[in-house]
Amino acid sequence: PYQMTGIGRPHYAITPDGLRAAALLDTIAGVAGGTAPIEYYDLAAGTKLGEVAQPASPYGYVRGMAFNPDGRSLLFTKGDSLLYRWDIQANSMTVAATFPRQSAGWTARLSPDGAVFATPMWPYRPAFLIRLNTRAVLTPPDWETNSSTPGGLVAFEFLPDFR
Repeated sequence: PYQMTGIGRPHYAITPDGLRAAALLDTIAGVAGGTAPIEYYDLAAGTKLGEVAQPASPYGYVRGMAFNPDGRSLLFTKGDSLLYRWDIQANSMTVAATFPRQSAGWTARLSPDGAVFATPMWPYRPAFLIRLNTRAVLTPPDWETNSSTPGGLVAFEFLPDFR
């Protein structure tokens, strides 16, 4: 196994095939204006393949990350209201969607078909669900006021049938 060591609380995502990973390994520098890069690794070879600078944001560093099913792009949040997409092959950064309000972003998941992105809302209660091709928010309205999750929502997964 390849060991990635970091400073602070590292954030990472692994491609669906398990062969590559993206990581923000220095969250201490990340907090200081998001200065640490997102790094991209080949896990089998144990080598770093590249890196990309984080987009400027007053909300600090990258938090939640998820790869598209084909592993060619990485979606991530920074705690602001934007969902970023890094096209790894083209090494380009774009805004994939905008959340209705600030996201917490500590956890990020993409549906098995790559169509829906999910991340917790601040303060860790319900999750934002966004259909990427239309940028439509799928989160039920009652999730905004439902506080039945003791301690808040910090982790979740999609089932293979997208439930």
